[in-house]
Formats: sequence, structure tokens, C-alpha cells
Amino acid sequence: IDLLEKISSELSAIRYSNRILLNLYNEPLLDASLEQKIALIKRYLPICHLSFNSNGDKLSRQRLKTLSDSGCDYICVTLHPPAGKEQTISTIRRRLVKLSERLDYYLPDDVDLSKINHFEFRSMGVLIRVQWPNWRISGTYRGGALNDHASVSFVRTKPCEEPFREFTIYYDGVVQPCCESFRDDNIEGVPMGDVRTSTVFDIYSSPIMSKFRRSVFCFGSKKGICRSCSAGDYSQESERVLRDEILSEVMSEVPLGITE
Repeated sequence: IDLLEKISSELSAIRYSNRILLNLYNEPLLDASLEQKIALIKRYLPICHLSFNSNGDKLSRQRLKTLSDSGCDYICVTLHPPAGKEQTISTIRRRLVKLSERLDYYLPDDVDLSKINHFEFRSMGVLIRVQWPNWRISGTYRGGALNDHASVSFVRTKPCEEPFREFTIYYDGVVQPCCESFRDDNIEGVPMGDVRTSTVFDIYSSPIMSKFRRSVFCFGSKKGICRSCSAGDYSQESERVLRDEILSEVMSEVPLGITE
């Protein structure tokens, strides 16, 4: 709570109004203090968009009410298939109906789930997005943590926007370049800093974070945890020359020694 308050207080200095996502390889609804944490953040950042991802197993009408009252704006529920099995459209519909009715929403009969990959509805003021991706196909290798994943043989040449748009903080305050940079007791990831001892602004603008962003800004083969990352990006080949020019111009203005 103290660390969360420190981060929220720092962001309040710039009236942060963008998105805050309260999950990272975990199930937020198992946290009995989740509502307390949401309310704390909203106290400092009343117009931020506060959300989290969940598997939906612990999401009930009663829990949704307390989440809504605390300030939660959005919940993304993923219907993961049982291990080793594929979900059929009928299975997805059955699970979606069961979840939505628990939250006082009734799925229209004319919704064709074979033509969509997610469905959204609103209940108690909270927008609920239910999705059912096949992560065995569309998932990533989590920076090398999943060394038997299909994307291990993938060679990334596209740029990546994630370290530009995200600021990923682990439970202990360690910052990683993006949410794909998995970190646990056996895998260190690529630490960018620690919000326990530095501000979010100092880390975001630090030389090490800037260097990482430069490494994924242009087209070309990537190194380290990014070399086989299949995370999506909307950049187009037609941007190649412009991106090279931008990076060249930026580097010409970097003080001597900043890349060391």
C-alpha cells in the first residue's frame, strides 16, 4: 500500500489521466485488499482509467458492486480453455452466458460469436470485456521465459511501441521495459530501475530506459529478450526511412557518454 501511494502521489503531480492496469501475471480478484488499492489510486488520480485483467472465476455481482464503488472502470475477462483443449463456439457461448448472467447481463441470442473474438457489456457502471484468444497460437514467449513456445523460432524485425506506451512495475517496485519482460526468482528480466528508491519520472527518462527504447524503435533484427518477441505492432515498412532519420537526429543530440 505504501509503495502504491508513493507512485500515485508522484503521478498526481502531473494530473495523470491515462490508464492504470492492476495486474501482471496474477489474478487480482484473489486480493482481498483490491478495492482498498483502487480507492487509494482514485483518491490521488480521480480521472485516471483504472482497470485489471482476470480469468473471471471470482467475479460475482457482489464483488463487481464493491469494485464499482471503489472506482474501477474496466475489467477484461479472458476465458482460458482447459489445459490441452480447444474451445468450441458453443463452449464459449455457454461460458459467456454463465459469466454475464452472474453480473446481471443477458447475452442477446443474435450475437454471432464465430465472427468476433470478444464481447463487451456494462454492468454497475463497469465496462466488462470478455475475450477468448488462443494464447498457444497468438501468445508470446515472454522474453524467453517460455522457451518451448512456438514463437521461439520467430525472428523479430519490426519496431515495438510497448516500452514507449507502458511503464511496467512489478509487485516489489522493480521496473521492467514492458509487460513481456517476465521476471521471477529464476529469470531476472531486464530491470530498468526501482520505484522504491527513484521516482517514476526519473526511471522513465533514465539513460538505460532511453537506450532500450532506441533499440526497438527502428526496423531490423532485435537482440536479447526482444529477439523472438511476437507482440503486435502497427508499424509499416513504409516508415523505415523516417524512423532511421528520427533516430539519427535524436542520437546527434545525445550528450557524449549517454549510451555507455
